[in-house]
Amino acid sequence: MRTDSLPRAPLTRFLSGVYWRTTPLIYRTIDFGRPAHPPTSSMGGPQAGDGFESLIPEAADGYTEKPTLLCLVPWFNWGGAEAVLLHVLEGLAGRYRFIAVATEPGAHNADAIFARWTAARYRLGGLIVPKQAEALERIFRAHGVHGMLISWSPEAYRALPALDTKGLWVGDIIHNTVAEGHLRLALEQDARINAHFAVGRHQLEALVRGGVERAKIRLAPNGVDVDGQLDPARYREQRAALRGTHGFADEDLVACWVGRLSAEKDPLLFVRSLARVCCEAPEARLKGLIIGDGPLEGALRQEISALRLDDRVVMLGYRENVAEIFAAADALILTSRIEGSPTVVAEAMSMALPIVASDLEGVRDVVEDGVHGFIAARRTPGAFAVCLRQLLAHSDRGAALGAAGRQRAVAELSLTKMIEVYSETIEAALGNSV
Repeated sequence: MRTDSLPRAPLTRFLSGVYWRTTPLIYRTIDFGRPAHPPTSSMGGPQAGDGFESLIPEAADGYTEKPTLLCLVPWFNWGGAEAVLLHVLEGLAGRYRFIAVATEPGAHNADAIFARWTAARYRLGGLIVPKQAEALERIFRAHGVHGMLISWSPEAYRALPALDTKGLWVGDIIHNTVAEGHLRLALEQDARINAHFAVGRHQLEALVRGGVERAKIRLAPNGVDVDGQLDPARYREQRAALRGTHGFADEDLVACWVGRLSAEKDPLLFVRSLARVCCEAPEARLKGLIIGDGPLEGALRQEISALRLDDRVVMLGYRENVAEIFAAADALILTSRIEGSPTVVAEAMSMALPIVASDLEGVRDVVEDGVHGFIAARRTPGAFAVCLRQLLAHSDRGAALGAAGRQRAVAELSLTKMIEVYSETIEAALGNSV
């Protein structure tokens, strides 16, 4: 299909504060179970194990204008798996109606972003798997669902055997190959899945090794808005002001860390790496900028104080203006223990930031060591400190690495290229469903 016909209303516009809804919101978010924090929008709901029938429409809504796609994620949060799905919904907007389901309990801090693209949203995190399957069957009937797309949701895979999916197209997005990435569940349910979208080459190879027919796999590298909000030229004149907002001087090297403050992302390694550099070279103009929230926030603040980095590290919490954060930074540091194909790396490359990252397959899919940044030899403060010292010693090298990353992002990691893969596959399956 023609990619120039794809909608051009990037999610990053929403993240910069511009918000509008293109799809009428038929139902407010329906919540089954108690979220960890007050939800953005909720009709309330029974606790786990209680009935749900009164909260899901019993009669079919009679909608026949467009095919309906049911999308399943763990949470309505702004994480990698959710961001990929939201970009897919954005790219397909206007041709399908979307219903969203979150299968895990959580804070759902991006509920409003999901509301922008979905006609109805359900949170099933308070229900056990058999009840989730019953709820999904009822949602199928209520909304006349033609297909479903799973992104990172283990409960969705576990519910598949109990669902009547005859005549229903089923796809999933494979984000990584570790146990936590639910590759095993995808392989177990392969007979019930029509198409697997692999976000990187090593995910594709893992599916083939697991026995999936190559014809069922679509390679769809995570894409970013290279021509819009993630074009560094948009922020060139604002850079000094953006840095000044956080107390950074022109001569500082600002190392940025973005992600969930959780064990698998390992933000503690980031601050310990900064401390190693500052201990060995107290005069170094090295600063840290941390974006994100999560369970390790308290421990991270304590570690920053214990390492005497309070005057060097700024924690901003959860932020939606990631492009402006990158515009104020000089490098992205990724300390994760596990990753699929990290979108944050593609975003930073698009913004011409050099990357310093853990040696992970998903990272090596897009970052060539010494060309777009540095791959740390080990996941230790010492190994990351070696990379940071290279950036400190040679600012022109960092600029060259960032420029090469920007070039690769434009050529290979655009949203348009990613959406084209999903669009062609889903259109072939659902195009004549109505």
